[in-house]
This record gives sequence, C-alpha cells and structure tokens, in this order.
Amino acid sequence: MKKYIFICLLIGLLIYALAIEAGEIMTLEELLDEAMQKNIELRIFEVDVGTAQGEVTMARTWQNPEISLSPGLKNISESGDSSNEFLGEVEVTQLIEFPGKRALRKAVAEKNIILKQIALEGFCYQLRVKVRKAFYELLSGQQIETLRQEQVKSAQAF
Repeated sequence: MKKYIFICLLIGLLIYALAIEAGEIMTLEELLDEAMQKNIELRIFEVDVGTAQGEVTMARTWQNPEISLSPGLKNISESGDSSNEFLGEVEVTQLIEFPGKRALRKAVAEKNIILKQIALEGFCYQLRVKVRKAFYELLSGQQIETLRQEQVKSAQAF
C-alpha cells in the first residue's frame, strides 16, 4: 500500500513538473484539493464509514418472524367407509436473543463507525502531509536547480 501511495505521489509530482514547464503553476492548496478529490483510497475509507453506518442499522432492527405452512390430507378408513380430512400445520417462529446481546451488537456497531471515521481522518492527514512534503521537495529541488544554473553561468563568466 505504501508503494502504491508513493507511485501516486511520484506521478503527481511528474504531472506538476510538466505543468510548470508548460507554464501552468498550481499552488499548494490546489494540489491538496486535487489530491483529496481524486484519491481512490480516500473513497474506500468513506465507503467503509457508510458500511459501518449500515451495520448499525442492521444491529438495531429486529429479525422478521418466520411463518411455515404445511398443508396435508388425512385418509380415514372405518369398516369399509373411507373419508378424507384436511390436515395442516402452521408454525410461527421469532428469534429472541439473550438479554444484552442486541445492545452489545448495537454498541459494537456504533463504536465501529467511530473507528472507521478515525481511520478516515488519519488517512486524510497522512495524505495532506505527503502532498505537502512532495510539494516542498519539488520546490526546493527547483530552487537548487536554479542556483546550480547560476553557478554554471558564474563559472563560465570567469
């Protein structure tokens, strides 16, 4: 995963360097906004938060009761006389959880939302830090290149 993030940042820096050569300069804030909008992993973390919210909804709902019907026919024979009677079964079942189990499931699901939100915020922070670091490394590299060019010009003058 770190390799993937590094490759994305490297591609971003390459695009930024090409944009500078083309005359289009982006500010740090523009780069941060673009990184936050176009990062796929960030979208995955946001989907995880939504999934955790769905788990809370599932933990709060009661399970539906189940109904089973079993129709049948009963054949009765008495002294040469036979008759048929309708015979059927109806079964209704409802899962009743042990006390506290449902509350525990709800609490775990709600804490899971908090955990996913913390992970999202942490990833956003890391992404911003990496973009800032890459931006300033590129900026310092450009300044070093400018200074080197000036040194070459000075050396050629003497």
